Amino acid sequence: MNDMMLTPEENSAKAQPLDMAVMLSEKEVETLVFEGHPDLELKESKEGEEHRWFRVIYEIFQQKSTGKYFRITWHRGLTEMQENEFPDQVPVEVEPVQVVSTDYIPVVK
Repeated sequence: MNDMMLTPEENSAKAQPLDMAVMLSEKEVETLVFEGHPDLELKESKEGEEHRWFRVIYEIFQQKSTGKYFRITWHRGLTEMQENEFPDQVPVEVEPVQVVSTDYIPVVK
């Protein structure tokens, strides 16, 4: 959304902290994913399960006003004919957890 096209009232509302405990519409989810919000910082984008026509995408945001983390889920179309989908949803509060993994590399002889 272009801030130059917003009224002063809309600009003021856009700068307010988001209430992340309410249902977000398809359009609100799409806007957060592609345009962001002043109260949210994108921390990570993770790819999830792949289905026939779309891949699940998880966007992790940190809310600046509270320090809390939230996950928003959307579906990226996998073909040029499949549009992205942004299901209505209440963002899920999440927390960062450090995960240790083991990888295996070839032995050089």
